[in-house]
Amino acid sequence: MMENLLEKRFHLQAHREKRRYPGYALAVTDGGPKLKASKPDPDSLVSNSPQLPKRNSDGLFILPPGPQMFTSLGWGVVVVQAQQKPIADLVKAMGRMINQSLGENPNDYASPKARVIDRTGLTGTYDFTLHFSCELCQFAATNGAMVPPAPPPADTPGGEPGIFAALQKQLGLKLVKTRDIPLDVIVVDRVDKTPTAN
Repeated sequence: MMENLLEKRFHLQAHREKRRYPGYALAVTDGGPKLKASKPDPDSLVSNSPQLPKRNSDGLFILPPGPQMFTSLGWGVVVVQAQQKPIADLVKAMGRMINQSLGENPNDYASPKARVIDRTGLTGTYDFTLHFSCELCQFAATNGAMVPPAPPPADTPGGEPGIFAALQKQLGLKLVKTRDIPLDVIVVDRVDKTPTAN
């Protein structure tokens, strides 16, 4: 409906094309990945409970069976817990995390820092925990829902590395600046500022 309205009332003419933009590529370090390949139990029942799982004595969630990814924030530390998840799911969350770590608007997806592409070559599903310091982060989400922070670790604040160092040390992955992230864009060729009468 919106496209028809713009075409009829504003004489909009536009086309789609692929352009390349700056951002980050997530890649494997020279030492190789430090990810644990998932080994799902075919006999376990996948939990679809809306309730948050319980935490262990370290403040980490005890994840129920099935694919899960939880992100929580507390005391300047972000914790990402993943189970049976592909690297693509981590890549989707990276832009927001990078922007907040660098003190930028996490929802500004026009920022080059918000664009991340997967160049790891990893095709499986993995279990991992990533924790990094982020004094400027102001969100906590899991599958779209808010998550209360874990109890503060004994060595916090200042005990965790930033997101770039944490990826390398904990997961064997790195963020590399790149200028060739392909994105589909809509290019407006012509449009009238004043609409035609009804």
